[in-house]
Amino acid sequence: MRHNLCPSETVTPMDHSEKANFDDWLWDLPQGRLDALGLSSLADAAVQDGINFPQISATTAIAEDDVDPVAVLAERGIGIEDHRPSKWGGLLRARLNQRRYTVVVHSVGATGSGVIHLLGSVPFTERPWERVDRSWLPRAHPHLAGVILNRADFEAIGDHLGQLGEVHVTRMTARVLRDGSSYSRGWPEAQPTHREALSEADGMIVNTLRLNAGSSQVHLRRSAGATFYRGNWEAFVEIVLGSLADAAGERRRMLSGRDRDPVEPVSETLVMDLQPDVAGAPSTRERILESINDLRGARTAVLHANPYLHVVATDHLDGSSFDLLITDDHQLTIIPGIRASTGSLARITDAVGLALGMDELRLESVPEEIPASEFLAS
Repeated sequence: MRHNLCPSETVTPMDHSEKANFDDWLWDLPQGRLDALGLSSLADAAVQDGINFPQISATTAIAEDDVDPVAVLAERGIGIEDHRPSKWGGLLRARLNQRRYTVVVHSVGATGSGVIHLLGSVPFTERPWERVDRSWLPRAHPHLAGVILNRADFEAIGDHLGQLGEVHVTRMTARVLRDGSSYSRGWPEAQPTHREALSEADGMIVNTLRLNAGSSQVHLRRSAGATFYRGNWEAFVEIVLGSLADAAGERRRMLSGRDRDPVEPVSETLVMDLQPDVAGAPSTRERILESINDLRGARTAVLHANPYLHVVATDHLDGSSFDLLITDDHQLTIIPGIRASTGSLARITDAVGLALGMDELRLESVPEEIPASEFLAS
């Protein structure tokens, strides 16, 4: 992805009480204008029509092949009253109590690319957007699945934002892996760079970063989410949403086509790198089991607990299954079963990754081919 943007005229969000004007304007656009509307030009189009541009919450997700994300969400999302398709995705019109709001579903690259952004003017901390992240996407499983960021993703986004000016962190939240406690720190003065702030998070899983870059202010969330508060909207789309799309696209490619041939030995596995001593911690087994069992339709069975951990996970939503093993103190290995859909593998790996503080997920060739009979996932 190329990032060659320069600072331009900034967008200042309007007052929260006026945000419905933006949502109504977007929903009522004629079909021709809606089809021609580019994500990068959204702010300019609103301002040209006399609509103040609000802060924008965004969540990035992956979609399985041959899935229409707008149709799936419209069918399964609680509170969605109507939807409008477009050439690049579409709009969802939702209601919570007396409040109506519009959510953009934007397919990256082209419809059917497998990566989507969900965007809306609702703050991510408020119930309407919590519904998007915590209800709509889970109910759309396994056709749609969220993606989590790792530390390298946070670093890369911060690096790219440096094109807009000096990057400083005003607040960071994290979870301490040792005991699960919360960590939050703000810097009203002497604000560190993003890399300096992240260097304080050893032994933690970073949840959010709030950054200033030139005149732009953005918020990053580990669950592949971001908020545009003010500044250069085009740069936000290109740099922040572009980076989230890159991370989601890479994850999708890694997790696609992983169904195991029932008669062929296992020659490649998914490896989740963990921070030191996490794998061997007494609470790790329960964290893995709870993270998977809390997913709708997913269940686990423990085959071995000592001297190594071997868990079989089954996703009853589509019949996918996986073997998960921990044989050393810094890695978890995942062997997909005979059926292992992209969406199911994404939600299982993300759930476990969030619970254990995944550093990285990668493919690894095994030193010796493992007979298929060694694993129970089918």
